[in-house]
Amino acid sequence: MRMYLYIKALSDFSSRMQFIAVTSLLVSIPDAAFYLTVYFMARQLAGMMAGPLAGVWADRYSRRHLMIIAEWLSALSLAILLVTSHPYAIVASAFSLGITYTVFDVSFRAALPDMMSEEGILSVNALLVRFSSIISITGFALGGMILQLSSYKVLISFDICTYMISAVVLMRMTWEKTGSETDKVSSIQTTWNWRNVLKTNSLLMLLVPASLLYPLAASAYQYGLPLLAGDTESPGLYNGFLWSSAAVGSLMSSFFLQKRVHLSSGLYVTTLLLFAFSLMFTYSVPLSLWTFSALLFAGFFEGRCQTYYYSLLQQTDKTIRGRLFGMHSVNTRLGYFAGFLVTPFMAEAFSVGFAVIVVQAILAAAILLAFIIHRRSGDS
Repeated sequence: MRMYLYIKALSDFSSRMQFIAVTSLLVSIPDAAFYLTVYFMARQLAGMMAGPLAGVWADRYSRRHLMIIAEWLSALSLAILLVTSHPYAIVASAFSLGITYTVFDVSFRAALPDMMSEEGILSVNALLVRFSSIISITGFALGGMILQLSSYKVLISFDICTYMISAVVLMRMTWEKTGSETDKVSSIQTTWNWRNVLKTNSLLMLLVPASLLYPLAASAYQYGLPLLAGDTESPGLYNGFLWSSAAVGSLMSSFFLQKRVHLSSGLYVTTLLLFAFSLMFTYSVPLSLWTFSALLFAGFFEGRCQTYYYSLLQQTDKTIRGRLFGMHSVNTRLGYFAGFLVTPFMAEAFSVGFAVIVVQAILAAAILLAFIIHRRSGDS
């Protein structure tokens, strides 16, 4: 079971390189800005459309089977780009991958406690954050280097192979006692009903808003990093260092995690607030060593937030876990969409620093309010 995490990490790594190949291909054609916008919108819209269904399916059907189907369909969605590089084909492939990735990720996250063990889920999520950080540091850079030396088809072919390897390994694995989830519930119980799902645990009144507000805050600071570096004499160099600082901090968070930490809503909220305050400090001072240090801390708390968040969701009732991750998928994409839409207007009207600080303040205030409501509900 644990070996599969490494196989999934390899697939995610190849997807980063494939992303560089596809976006570089779009940049090289006429009307590149238009097609890039459509490409990113297609990915986000597909995820938002697939999220609710993916959540219901993950509670109603075998999560392992859904993961297998999603991996094969992902490979098929990419295969079209080996035949044609028309921008319409690229956008169609991105839309299809947005759907299949959402189905896979929701099923994978919901099945993870059964695949590993609920007791060790915190360390497993920390390992996934570690993989994600390493992939972010190396995947994009290596993809660009390989693309410089060869064709985009090499990177796409490699990504297709990793999807197929993942599917084959999943077909040989089993963590279900029967052909479907042993605790499968009826179709009436697995309808997409936000109110009924939220009523099952007041902790969800904290986690569901967080899944929308956290990506909103993350998108704001991610949008601002290139602009922060743009005022220097070497914007490309500083931009890379800024992103690397956050990624290194996230990587560090996966190592400095106590194995027997008492996971609670209070711990999660404290970490999320430290993440927001670190970003406020990052954008409130001129670009200097303090900026990189603050980003290091922001990345550290960001990685810790992800670990705690997924672990808290995975400790909920397994009969609704799929729908919770379906909500998470929709909220995450909505948060990033809203962040990349609103932040540029605020930055244009005021400044990048002001925009980022305001968004982080909104995150801090809203998450504190949600925490107070959660505590008053009596579910600690």
